[in-house]
Amino acid sequence: MEIKGSHKPGPVIYSTVIDGLCKNNELDKAFKLVKDMIHNNALPDVVICNSLIHGLCNAGMLEEAVSFFAEIKNLGISPNVVTFGTVVDALSKEGRMAEALGLFELMSQSEGLQPDTRTYNSSIYGYCHLRAWKEALKLFDEMWGRKMSPNSATFSIIFIALCKEGMVNKAHYLLEVMIQNGVEPDVSMYNRLMDGYCLQGKMEEAVKAFDSVQEDWMTPIGKGVIPDAVTYSTLIQGLCKVGRVTDAEVPFNKMQIYGQIPDLFAYGALIGGLCYNKHFNEAMTLFHELETNGLMVDLHGRLQNHPMLAREYGRVRGLELANLL
Repeated sequence: MEIKGSHKPGPVIYSTVIDGLCKNNELDKAFKLVKDMIHNNALPDVVICNSLIHGLCNAGMLEEAVSFFAEIKNLGISPNVVTFGTVVDALSKEGRMAEALGLFELMSQSEGLQPDTRTYNSSIYGYCHLRAWKEALKLFDEMWGRKMSPNSATFSIIFIALCKEGMVNKAHYLLEVMIQNGVEPDVSMYNRLMDGYCLQGKMEEAVKAFDSVQEDWMTPIGKGVIPDAVTYSTLIQGLCKVGRVTDAEVPFNKMQIYGQIPDLFAYGALIGGLCYNKHFNEAMTLFHELETNGLMVDLHGRLQNHPMLAREYGRVRGLELANLL
């Protein structure tokens, strides 16, 4: 930045421009401006350093971010919660938990600084990603011990990890703890829970999870958890896979009553189940509904990627041709 005349930019102007450059991924220009700033006897503050570190992390330059984090003390700048949190988050996402935890501990020991919810969430995510459940839950418990209530992101990180590992019962328990503490789950969490139970063939539990979404939504003071197409389709597919086609027709019909149009997965699962159980007339009816609901255009493009749907399409299509002969 060329300085003309007697007026020199103040800290606020420098901070604004540097932040904008970092957000625009123009990091070379941002660091050059810092050098100009120092040359003009205007030392950068922690806000500017945070912008630079955040920019480096977003650009995938984690080594440079860690190096710059270590250097800022030489400028007489003390890292704040945002500084620590940004680097801990980046390290955790890369699975570098030893370094992340080291910074986490350093932050805890720094005078006037305590890890915030975001920093805890980042560390918990990193441990979950490494399947280090003991360490993740230790941090989760530590949050309660510090009277720092986990937020929806905290619960969601652990919940998703548990579902991915097939620990659906523990995920369900966590969901109940979440609700008991006044943190509202969203519909995607219920969908994951149902899918987890369906994959394990625990259809009664899946149905209960579905019913709990329905109950929350239908009560006059409902919690706002509204079932979506995925909610219905997940249950329909799960029921059809275990041969409970008649039961699957209930959510299939219910979703249309409440304004949700069945997608190809819902149709495919139910058509497949009906064909498998030799309910060919009902299968044909659903097949023709695809066209009525405007899904035939999507169907041909997705058949190649979904063998089950392609198989049932061929089976019902064959029936249609047979009836025409």
